[in-house]
Amino acid sequence: MNVGFSISFMVLGALGVLVFFAAHSWPVGVLFIGLFLVYATKFVTFVGVPALERLMGLFRLLTAVWCMYLTFAVVVDFSLGYTWPA
Repeated sequence: MNVGFSISFMVLGALGVLVFFAAHSWPVGVLFIGLFLVYATKFVTFVGVPALERLMGLFRLLTAVWCMYLTFAVVVDFSLGYTWPA
């Protein structure tokens, strides 16, 4: 992965954070925060701080778990009509 790839995905992550929080869709905004953090740490490790690879792994794990939670919630909501208690 090159530096340009990391920067472009950081920009997309920041855009997703701004758009989804402005639309009051905070769960998806949190997902984009995770994606931004993954690519920000990837950028920093690529330019010379390899000690942050463990932190990048943590961000990847947390983002993946949150993405699977959102996937489960959307499927259950669409197929069964359930909603989570507020």
